[in-house]
Amino acid sequence: MLVIILLAAIIAFCLGYAVYFFIQKIPAIHSLDIDSLPQEKKIAAKAKIIEAKFWRDSQKWRDSLNKVLLPHKDYLSGRIKRFSETVMAIENKYQPQVKIAPVVRTTGELFAAAQELIAQADFTKAEKTLIEIISRHKKNLRAYELLGEIYSETKDYDKAEEIYKYLIKAQILGEKKSAKKFVKSEELAAVEADALSGLTADNKLVAYYSDLAGIYELKEKNDKALDAYLKALALEPNNPKYLDRVINLSIKLGDKGLAKKTYRWLQKINPENGKLSDLAAALEKMK
Repeated sequence: MLVIILLAAIIAFCLGYAVYFFIQKIPAIHSLDIDSLPQEKKIAAKAKIIEAKFWRDSQKWRDSLNKVLLPHKDYLSGRIKRFSETVMAIENKYQPQVKIAPVVRTTGELFAAAQELIAQADFTKAEKTLIEIISRHKKNLRAYELLGEIYSETKDYDKAEEIYKYLIKAQILGEKKSAKKFVKSEELAAVEADALSGLTADNKLVAYYSDLAGIYELKEKNDKALDAYLKALALEPNNPKYLDRVINLSIKLGDKGLAKKTYRWLQKINPENGKLSDLAAALEKMK
């Protein structure tokens, strides 16, 4: 510690001497005769003279300082090196370690993450996670189902509609493998009607039709909503929810025959339904 204090004192003295030496030389610089030079060169010439004189004098000072510090150069270098190593060690201790290799999550982990994000209403990150699953497995219907839920929740009804239409098509073509050759809408419609006649109520297609119908209602596409609910009823003819929606949509669209026919069926299978009286009153108002 004493050596460091002594060296600091020597450096301070040398710096003070250099400043004093330079100040002493300023009168000599001012006495230089540059009046004989052309006016446009006087400023540049004076600057060069001052610069040259200062560096000659400062070189003498640097040589003197090196003579003082040179015997202690190795000692100072060692102290500086040890100090740098200490600082780096402290930084490494408290800085988080950065992992270069990216963490690759399994499909199961991605699904768990997506469902947790949905529960937290972080729909943007959940959507990104589900799209990552689909990029790996293009026919993973569960990922599409969750996307449909996200778009419905965020009121992005156009995307939700496309999702449920895709799910319906994928389910039908999955059940009727020979139908994969059908690409035109009218051909697909025929395949769809054929598929509905052979499917059971436990098929996911029922939920897809119901979800699509709900989206159509929100978009005020009542005719399409009615069509989707009728297809759901083809699979679950005794479902009170679908019967109720078909009656209401039929009334809105002015289809009195379909409304009355569906009402009678609902009355037969669920006579205790609390909505029957309201539906009957609405039917009476139809022309």
